[in-house]
Amino acid sequence: MSAWERDIPWRQGDVLPDQAVRSFLGDLPGIDIVVVVSHDCDIAQQPNVEPVIEVISGRRIAAVDGNFTYAKNARRLHLTLSGGTEQLTVDLEANRKIAIRKQQLGEYKPVATVGVTTSELTILQRWLAARYRRAAFPDEFDRRLDATGLRDQLSRISKAHGALISAIYFDLASGAAVSR
Repeated sequence: MSAWERDIPWRQGDVLPDQAVRSFLGDLPGIDIVVVVSHDCDIAQQPNVEPVIEVISGRRIAAVDGNFTYAKNARRLHLTLSGGTEQLTVDLEANRKIAIRKQQLGEYKPVATVGVTTSELTILQRWLAARYRRAAFPDEFDRRLDATGLRDQLSRISKAHGALISAIYFDLASGAAVSR
């Protein structure tokens, strides 16, 4: 591709073809899918303004674990991509982001049979944002979750029924110190 045009085919949530994955990453064990995570507006910008497109590598999985669905876990996401003719379920880890130079990616086109629905894209975006914008629970709260067994109970419930649970909320007295 000689010039980067605004009508390029790449969008957030697109999947790179296997040939591009091998070209950029080689044969890394446990990596068999790469998803574009840069925002559409950043992708469309000229390379002198936004020189790279951020992608995230992951792996295909047979089934989701409810603990990792709906952006409940800021480090890991299980997401089904069902917006194309082929449905694909993936396991993505937040620390596996990679920057690819636009000119290199311009040689490829997204996988045509796999895509994200609007709701799947919203989950992906919420998960990406959660990495940098999330609650930091006090150490005492974490200790009590473990001491009472509540963390294990929530994990079991979420694993079994997580696809039906989009979020779990805790009210910590609006941040005020509460003694017991």
